[in-house]
Amino acid sequence: MEQTIGATDASQALTKAYDQVLRKKRMNESLIKWSLDYSDLLKSKDAGMGFTLYLL
Repeated sequence: MEQTIGATDASQALTKAYDQVLRKKRMNESLIKWSLDYSDLLKSKDAGMGFTLYLL
């Protein structure tokens, strides 16, 4: 039984769409990770060294 050309084209299109979805998912994960890391960096810069003063 031979595959028709239409079935091959459809499976290639589905594979291409699936690859695009995976690529976008990885990109989104990367952007979210970067923004969380950047947010932590800004928070650490704003926190400063800090100190506690004890009065006797």
